[in-house]
Amino acid sequence: MNAAWSERIDYAGACLDCVDIFKITLRALDVLTVQLAVPATGDFRVLVLDASYAQVAKSDVRAWGAWEFLSVEVLKAGVYYVIVDWAGVGGQGNNEGWYTLGALVST
Repeated sequence: MNAAWSERIDYAGACLDCVDIFKITLRALDVLTVQLAVPATGDFRVLVLDASYAQVAKSDVRAWGAWEFLSVEVLKAGVYYVIVDWAGVGGQGNNEGWYTLGALVST
């Protein structure tokens, strides 16, 4: 995709062809809510990592082509990473994957 726009979240790169990374700075006790719309041929996951790359939260994947939803309250201010993992994408017409990512920060 190589594109993201928001006042708070920035595209930070990709790892090979199956993970996109978004960077966001949060204050202590901010609540980050992430929603991900995916195609019927995609098996996607959303993870939130802290600045040391430790996992803070991970979405549950129940089925292909469903909305992923993740909400997490961070305890420490700092940089966090939202990881969109689409390693399981398959199917005709979707060999590169697509998705729509939405993020909301509330205090």
